[in-house]
Amino acid sequence: MTSPITKQGRLVGEVVLTAGNLKNGHIYVTPFKHLLPKDIFGGTNKADLAPRRALLHYGTAIPIESDIPGDKNLFRDRAGARAFLASSGARAGDIVRFEESAPYTYHITLVRS
Repeated sequence: MTSPITKQGRLVGEVVLTAGNLKNGHIYVTPFKHLLPKDIFGGTNKADLAPRRALLHYGTAIPIESDIPGDKNLFRDRAGARAFLASSGARAGDIVRFEESAPYTYHITLVRS
């Protein structure tokens, strides 16, 4: 089954935000991590980055490059996620949508619950 095409590109996945996500400034990719390229998964610390990084568009002018630590299910660089959650007024229960517009390029948007 192929993912639906959205305004930004191919829908990769969605995740429901929790109070923990908001408190810690991160967004899990657990429900769809199997759909992400294997080479964006790195080691457990910054000394062991992945061979490639994803380009993340959180609605800001400057996208962020990040990989995913192999022991976690979230992007290593949390600054973009933290700013996105704060500026969008995200609340627990809202949905974060990940759409792929090109290989290794993702647009992250908020859908109110």
